[in-house]
Amino acid sequence: MRRLICGVLIFYCILNFPNQAIANVVEVTNTDGKITSPSSSECNNGFFMRSWKFSLSPDSALFLQFDQFHIKRCDEATLIVKTRTTSNYCGELIPSIILESKSTEVKFTSDTPRCSNLFSFSYKTIRISVTLLTPHFHQRVGKYIKFLLDLRNLPTRDLQFSCSFICNQKMIFLANTTETVSCMYETPGKVSYLGQCETPFQGLEIKTAGELYLENELLRKRLQLELKENYQLNERMTSSNSLTITHIYLFPIFYLATLGNSSVELSVVSTTFDLLKYSSQSKTAVSFHLQPQDVALIGPGQHNFHLALQNNVSFITYTFPIYINEKLGLLNVTSIGGRYVGMYPHFFPVQLTLTKGAPANITLSIQDIRNTSNAVKNVSITCISPISCQRTIVNLMPPKYTKEFIIVATAENALSFSEGVSEVIETVPKVYDVYFDSKRVFPGMSSILLLYVKGDVGNYNLNLFINETLKINTELVVKATSDYDVSDFPTDVPINIHQYTKFTFELTFEAYGVFKSLAMIYNENESYNFTGNLLFQQKPSCLAKTKIRTLSKDVIIPVPQRGLTLSVDVDFNCFDSSSLEFQWSAFREDKDFETPKLQNQVQFLKSSTGSEIEITTNELPPGLYIVIVVATASTAANHQITAEQKDYVRIEVPTRKMEVVIAGGSIREFGNSSVVNFTANTPKSLVTPSFNWFCAASKEELPNDATLGKLKRKGSCFGWDPLLIGVNKSITVNNFQSNTQYFIRVIVTAKGYEDSHDDQNIFLSPNRIPNLSVKCITNCKRNKLVHLPIVLQSQCMSCVMQSWSLNNVTLNRCQNKTRCKVMESELIKLEENQNQSINVKGYNSEGNTTTIIFNFQVYVKPIGRTCTISPYSGVAYKTLFSVHCTNYLSRNDPVLYKFSVSTKGTGKFLNQYGYLSHMKDFILPPGNEPNKIVNIIVDICSGEGACNQQTLKARVSINHQISKAISNKVNFAINAKNLQRLVQLVVPISSENALTSVQRNKIVESLNTMRLVSGESYEQASVLLNHVTNKPDELSENNEKILWEKLAELETVVKNISKGDQTNLTPIIEPCMQTVANLMRMKHSKQTKVSRGTIRMSEFSRVLMRPIMPGDSPVTYESASTRTKLLRTDHNTIGRVLGNTSDFYLESLSPIVADEIINLEVSQYKTKQIDFDTQDRKVDHVTSVFITTGWLKPVPVSPEKLYRLPPRFTVAPKPQSLSVRMQTSTSCNFTICNLRGAVTMEKHLTQENTDGAFIIIEVTISNRNVANLQLQLITKSNNNTNVNTIVSFQGHQYTWKIPNSNLPKNIKDYEIKILAQFKNWTDIYSVVNAKIVTYLTNCFYWDDAVNNWNHIGCYPNTENRVVTCQCDHFPITSLGRSSVDSNNVPTLFASRLIVYPNKIRFDKLSWNLWEEFLKNPIIISILFLLYSSYIGLWFWARKADKNSENGNCFIDVRDNSASDNYGYYVTIYVGSSLSSGTQCTVAIMLIGTNGIGNAHIIQNWNEEILNSGSVCSFLITTSGSLGSVTGIRLWCSDRPNETKWHLQRIAVRDLETNECCFFLCSSWITNNSEVLFKVATYRELHTFYRLLRFKGENFIRDRHLWVSMFAMRPWQREEMTRVERLSSCYQLIFLILLTTLMFYGSSASQTAFQIVIGSGSYKLKWAQVAIGLEVGLLCFPLTVVVTALFRLCQSSREKPLTHNIIDSSRSLLLKQLQYEEHFTPLDRKRENKHHKNRSATHRRSSSKYLKQNGSSTSIDKLKRKKDRERQNRKREKRKAGSGNKHRTLEALDHVPLTSRQIDKEHNLTVVTPSAGPNTPAKVKGSKLRSKLPQRRLHNLNSNSDLEFYHFENQEFLSPMPSTGYIYGYLSYEADAGLNHIRHPIVDIDPYSGNFRPLPRSFIVVPWMIIVTTVGVSSVICVMYGMTYGLDITIEWLFSLCFAILNSFILVEPITALALAYLKVVNNPRHDLKDWLTPISEKVYKRLRKKTSSRWKQHQDSHHKFSKRNQPSRHDH
Repeated sequence: MRRLICGVLIFYCILNFPNQAIANVVEVTNTDGKITSPSSSECNNGFFMRSWKFSLSPDSALFLQFDQFHIKRCDEATLIVKTRTTSNYCGELIPSIILESKSTEVKFTSDTPRCSNLFSFSYKTIRISVTLLTPHFHQRVGKYIKFLLDLRNLPTRDLQFSCSFICNQKMIFLANTTETVSCMYETPGKVSYLGQCETPFQGLEIKTAGELYLENELLRKRLQLELKENYQLNERMTSSNSLTITHIYLFPIFYLATLGNSSVELSVVSTTFDLLKYSSQSKTAVSFHLQPQDVALIGPGQHNFHLALQNNVSFITYTFPIYINEKLGLLNVTSIGGRYVGMYPHFFPVQLTLTKGAPANITLSIQDIRNTSNAVKNVSITCISPISCQRTIVNLMPPKYTKEFIIVATAENALSFSEGVSEVIETVPKVYDVYFDSKRVFPGMSSILLLYVKGDVGNYNLNLFINETLKINTELVVKATSDYDVSDFPTDVPINIHQYTKFTFELTFEAYGVFKSLAMIYNENESYNFTGNLLFQQKPSCLAKTKIRTLSKDVIIPVPQRGLTLSVDVDFNCFDSSSLEFQWSAFREDKDFETPKLQNQVQFLKSSTGSEIEITTNELPPGLYIVIVVATASTAANHQITAEQKDYVRIEVPTRKMEVVIAGGSIREFGNSSVVNFTANTPKSLVTPSFNWFCAASKEELPNDATLGKLKRKGSCFGWDPLLIGVNKSITVNNFQSNTQYFIRVIVTAKGYEDSHDDQNIFLSPNRIPNLSVKCITNCKRNKLVHLPIVLQSQCMSCVMQSWSLNNVTLNRCQNKTRCKVMESELIKLEENQNQSINVKGYNSEGNTTTIIFNFQVYVKPIGRTCTISPYSGVAYKTLFSVHCTNYLSRNDPVLYKFSVSTKGTGKFLNQYGYLSHMKDFILPPGNEPNKIVNIIVDICSGEGACNQQTLKARVSINHQISKAISNKVNFAINAKNLQRLVQLVVPISSENALTSVQRNKIVESLNTMRLVSGESYEQASVLLNHVTNKPDELSENNEKILWEKLAELETVVKNISKGDQTNLTPIIEPCMQTVANLMRMKHSKQTKVSRGTIRMSEFSRVLMRPIMPGDSPVTYESASTRTKLLRTDHNTIGRVLGNTSDFYLESLSPIVADEIINLEVSQYKTKQIDFDTQDRKVDHVTSVFITTGWLKPVPVSPEKLYRLPPRFTVAPKPQSLSVRMQTSTSCNFTICNLRGAVTMEKHLTQENTDGAFIIIEVTISNRNVANLQLQLITKSNNNTNVNTIVSFQGHQYTWKIPNSNLPKNIKDYEIKILAQFKNWTDIYSVVNAKIVTYLTNCFYWDDAVNNWNHIGCYPNTENRVVTCQCDHFPITSLGRSSVDSNNVPTLFASRLIVYPNKIRFDKLSWNLWEEFLKNPIIISILFLLYSSYIGLWFWARKADKNSENGNCFIDVRDNSASDNYGYYVTIYVGSSLSSGTQCTVAIMLIGTNGIGNAHIIQNWNEEILNSGSVCSFLITTSGSLGSVTGIRLWCSDRPNETKWHLQRIAVRDLETNECCFFLCSSWITNNSEVLFKVATYRELHTFYRLLRFKGENFIRDRHLWVSMFAMRPWQREEMTRVERLSSCYQLIFLILLTTLMFYGSSASQTAFQIVIGSGSYKLKWAQVAIGLEVGLLCFPLTVVVTALFRLCQSSREKPLTHNIIDSSRSLLLKQLQYEEHFTPLDRKRENKHHKNRSATHRRSSSKYLKQNGSSTSIDKLKRKKDRERQNRKREKRKAGSGNKHRTLEALDHVPLTSRQIDKEHNLTVVTPSAGPNTPAKVKGSKLRSKLPQRRLHNLNSNSDLEFYHFENQEFLSPMPSTGYIYGYLSYEADAGLNHIRHPIVDIDPYSGNFRPLPRSFIVVPWMIIVTTVGVSSVICVMYGMTYGLDITIEWLFSLCFAILNSFILVEPITALALAYLKVVNNPRHDLKDWLTPISEKVYKRLRKKTSSRWKQHQDSHHKFSKRNQPSRHDH
């Protein structure tokens, strides 16, 4: 049977699974693709079967499309598609498109091996999806929920689908297959939705369904929550009680509640959803059950019941008061003031006492004793705790019309009732407060006592006792305060004057001293006693006033978070030895501002006795306070008080704020880890702060209140867990999920502080990213100060790269560094009140990144207008300046003003600080050269420390005379201990002799007794110390000790301040370091230099090291005698310690290389100023070194590690070597030949200890082919002591170190012989030089054991270019120099360098010049060539100078009319290029505002006038004035072979008024053309390019020593003749000749390189080029001195001047003046006499130019008379505003003309403001005298001629003067159609102001310098030529040529252009010397190219011109 069954099964398997190896099934999972028939290889066995299964869900459908189908015979192959039905395809049945929503199987069977390419089809799975767009926390009932329906993967073939969406039992039809749908649900809980799509094709439908959970949004309005009346709980209940709330039913709700601040927590979870309740909006009740132990834990009284209702979409909180009742005890009512109380409306206090129980509702009623049933007034209060119920004070107002009354009080709660009644109370007039004050009280004279009474209206009696003696017994009548005028109340009384009545008494006292006073004010019912002390002064005191530097007394100053500094100014003008003391006190106040009571005094100011205090918010509880300072003067002998002054200020201490910051940044990114650590950083001053950490999924869910936040669970990071994740300062969270973002908040609460919080956003990446952490080092608060850098440090073990950015701007300097500093300059540019960010990114080797972001803001600076200084200029130590700032605001904080003064002499010092917005009556030191400018820097700072800075400038001239009044003020300030006043007075005059040594010592003593508090006062103290000690030898030894102690105090202070990160300590420390350097310069105390000075300098440097980052460049602080360099390095920048500092080296860092950070402090002391010599040791260079490790907390290196460091420190550069030419030995043959040389060495004989010193002899042979070199040192003394030391070596150079102890001490002169043996004997015929230098070096370190310099272990090192000292160990200091650990004491290194000069053996020189000439003829030949060329060029220069006298003349235009007597001087500048000139006919015509001139030919055809580079002046006359010249028309005729010429510029000068107009042409003028040029405007003339171009061209022609000989203008010979310029050039050549020979010897041994020139080559050395550059610079200063002397000497050319032009041009002005003024015969006589004797009255320097304005002619007198009349009319108008004591610009109008000329030497420039369009401007100028006559001004109003020649929109402004001349502005009023024009007017000729202070005889000095230089140079050059030889001299020629070329190409042009640039920058004004030529009396003789017959005609014309006193006319 078994076998039968097995056979049947085998047969069944064969039938159903034929060829099973071939058949297979493919599950298709892709959404689209293409399927083809199998290949022939797959079905080669004959039978093949394969199935493709498509599994579909209800939300999907299958689309099949057959691309090809080739199954022709069904018996060979078949394709079967199985869906709900089965379809076979073969033969004629061909499939096309199949669309099916059910699972489908496509099966292919084949019985033939040919099955490939039978079919192929593509498929797509169409799927519908519905996506919920609304986040889960917004899925609320009654709100629209957004869905996205999307039908994806549709085929390209058009298939029509219609889609719909069903929600809330509604169907929504969609227009598209992808669309957004919104749906609203009305019921909470689970709801469903359905999306479906269908197509008519085969009735196919696909759909998808889903569910979501909706919740009600909890709102107060909807909930209508109430707490039932059962919240009155019994403390002694034994069973559980409950609190029940009711509200409208909503679902779901989670209830969580807490009671008070206890740990009792109650929670209730909502039940299942009740649709009926929800639909009917019924109310539901929720009960919270309290256990007895919970009630006992809370205790009786009122408590807050915090209730939180929340779900996933909303969170709402309620706070209800609940009461736990206890039975009440007895109630007592007591009037604190007794039976009698004040009258209405003053309040009186009542005390209520419950012996037991709480809480209680207490009702008070005032009842008249005559009618107790009628309550006058009812007051209700509640005491909520047993403590408050035991003592409650209530202020009640007495009844207005009832005199006697009682107070009835009732108290009740839910358990009991209690009642109490007071005694009878009566209202009477009463005194509430008394303030007693006095004016100055002196014995023997009437004194005033003031009494201020605050009380009810009524009559009182006053008894005043002085030392128990009744002095006053009188009646006081107190009236209503409204009846008094409070304007006569003094402002320095600390009371509210509006509530007090003032009484004045006059008494006379006989004795003086301090007496007790008692004031008794009483009536029949009440008495008020006031006690105090009264000071009777012996005489009027010098203590006049005490003033706190604050605002008005009516202003309450809020204390900012950084603290409030209060300082006192005292007027203490005592000449005696009186001392001054201060006592501060503070009292708690209220808004009534009564007299400060002793019981209200706070304790923290009782010990403050200095002139300054600092109040911080941590020292006082919040509230109002009054701060009083009492200044008392007392005698020095018996300390008896002689005077007393008070002042007060009101302050308000706000609630303290704190700042908390979560470490690590605002945004952090972590790797794939669930554990994260958080730490909160808070101020160290906080006591027991409370931390609450919260975590939420979004920032909006983070709570703002810690108590309510503990109840919240909505939005939690961990499902429905509480948001609270920790309560410690540092917490660890270990259940974060990867790829998730979290928001963290910490809320910190502390007693007395506002709550503070900080947020952090973290993201946990799923990838392996670097673990990056960043720590803030400096400026770490959330709000940053812009004056401090932000320093961050990162740590990342797996990072290979890091990047830093500020606001997405990459900080390149921080790339790939673990530390980054954001500089102050970058923070200043940031916008205030805007979020800023610093991004830090770390990259690992896998390319993954992590990011940390620090978000911050910068503090808001105070905003306001501006600060001004008055006056703007003054005299040092004499003028009183004032600075005023206006309208600066900084939120609610007071604005702190810091006024600093900065000059080069004094440095920057804080002159005043405080809350006053002005600084009055202060003196200034002299200003900085060259403009005498002093900078006043004003910092306006907010309460947080953010400052707005302004810089004001004042011009302060030098004055070395200091008045005695300043010295007296210094003495007063010393006695007053007024630090700020001392700084204002002492610092400016500290460098002068006015500050005596007595005052310096007194200042030190006074400063020692001052109590400094604020950082600003310490800054002022450090500055004062620096300036007082700048003359240290004037200080006494006792004060030296005081100064060292004061420096120690300042060091302690700065160390304490440096613990914070918000203060810049440099302004305090730098002056302290300079003070230390000053004290070390004291001669009478040498030991303090080592024992104190170096240690203190190192300790101050250590504080300055703090802001330096590792890797920063070394920071240097330098004073007059010290230089400190600070360097911080790490392992990445370790090379800087080894080789980047020239002061100190560490050869090896292996002992401390394991430490990450190395801090190096190196201080160098200038031994010329600070003497470090001991009795037997002298040192030249002293270096202090201190090394620490670590960054944030540096620690000294341990002695064990330090000892193994080999130090090396710099001594000095090597001395200059001497070059010695080697001579051939006499015993020379072809086998052995040596070269010999010898020099002498002079050794200094000294008594100093030179043990350990080495004498260094360095020798270098120029030829490297040296086999052996031998040095020999031989003594030259005649005594028996002889030294003959020989050393031999191989090579061309050697350094011979000879211990100084090996040489005898009594021998001075030595001889050094050099013997060189060459490898090749042919080398002896080449020039061989030996360089030799000798010096002594000794190296020391300070040894505390011997208290002297020690040399053991240190030796010189000469391997480098500088001499260094190297020690084999690092010296370890002992405890001898410091009381602290020796590790904190710096190490001192020193050295001694003595140069032993080498001398050439002149006895070896040959004086046979002919023989030497034959050996080396180059030097003598060059000298001969120079002498002969100078003689030839001298004659040429002399001739050129004479020709220049004729060339400095004008050209008389031939067609000038004889009747025209109004002259214009036209100067034309032709371009400088070779083709710029012309010989064609040129004519010009002047166009003015009053008319047009005639056309004048200035050059005829073929004349050589307008040549290239020429400057030609033409005299053009007109019949009258053309007005202001506004244009020039120019014609040019045609000329063969000429195309165009270049016209550069034109200047037109009105010879009548000296008015100048300028034309910028700069154009190429073609032949046969006409050009119109417009006058240049002010803006066009004053472009920087044009000013520099014209000034540079002028300086090149005049100041370039070489070019000026050929290119100088003719009139520039007045400055310096060509002969003088030529001689200066030759002096320079001889100087170059000498210096190149002196320097060239050091380059003879250098290696040369070849320069290939053509077919040959030349060997060149770099030293030849370097020497040429150096020599050109070294010889330049002496040449400048010689040329300057030539220019400053007066000229000898002085000839009579015939003012032909001037006389004729003045005739028109004379006529016009006669038209308005009557000339008397005496005036005419004076005028004629003036013209005859004019030359005798002129200065020699202006002999060829216009008459200066100082001559007193009739014309000048008439003009001045007109000016005075005009000025007198305006003088009366100015008197009203003439209260200003400073000299103003308007005052110049009242100065007579003669006095104005005196001011010429002060070079005063007056700028007139612009006139309005309808108002003529005033003519102003310190030297202005020429003004247009009134008739000409009247003529200008005619627009007949002016309209045509006016240029539209052109404003003609005169340039301001540069030197020697003044412009004025003349404005006039034209017609309405014309623009307002300004015409420039020049007062005098610019060349008349040349000032030459040296007499003519002084010209001998520069000539003697030239002759001496040439002679000495010639002799020394011949001597050097003998020593160098022919070959070296040939090489030297290149250096000589290069030096001369360097002077010609580099030095001279750069000097000329630099001077021009400085001239323009210093005074960017239009210089007339660049435009105008001097006006000469000579006429230019016209020249034609081919004819000279006109010479005689021109001479005749000149004769006629001189004779007729007018220009001549010639026909063309």
